[in-house]
Amino acid sequence: MKKLLKGLLVSMVVACLGTTAVLADGSITVTGTPSQEVTVNGQKVEGAKVAFSDEMTDVPEETKALVEELNKGQDLATVLADAKFETEVDLAGYAMLTKMQDLTAVDKDGNPLKNVTVSWEVPNLTSNAGSVLVLHFSTERQVWEVITPDKVDGTTVTATFADLSPVTVIYKTTTTGTGDDTTTGGSTNVPTGDNSAVGFYVALAAAAVCVGGFVVYRTKREF
Repeated sequence: MKKLLKGLLVSMVVACLGTTAVLADGSITVTGTPSQEVTVNGQKVEGAKVAFSDEMTDVPEETKALVEELNKGQDLATVLADAKFETEVDLAGYAMLTKMQDLTAVDKDGNPLKNVTVSWEVPNLTSNAGSVLVLHFSTERQVWEVITPDKVDGTTVTATFADLSPVTVIYKTTTTGTGDDTTTGGSTNVPTGDNSAVGFYVALAAAAVCVGGFVVYRTKREF
């Protein structure tokens, strides 16, 4: 019995450690495949090419440093506290769903497209919650901006950009208020398929039960 309890205890501790690692990694994933069907001012662009890249050749060095921090999973509001935004925005409680990458869209001759509407896959997005937003840095205007998607359909996000450069999909991680409004004061949690937090607490509780049982067992043996 003693050996069995020890074995269970060790197993649960290992499970907890493994779950903690998952929590530390967060839910950021690589951006999925972009659609090659794009529109400019509502008109379909034939022969357009859309791609995501990690190169960011036209991005200023200080912005690249911020992007690196964001892609490590650092807090959005903290990293971008002193960044220049086109309009004031509160990023408190927001986190990234996808890695920030340079998004490009060009016509058949290789010319960058502006006022372009693009769709792409967000693999770990499992709900159509209204708190899903797009964080974008404009290399042309040298400002950050938060864009509300035109549409969120399953795991596909569609958004319109005045010009293109680094983008990431973000979502509200906290819940405020008790209403149904997913953007201000309602439930703003976005399921991402990452249930690691639940797993962690279950494993922790199980480990506690094992420890308690072992202590009781030892106490009875001693008396």
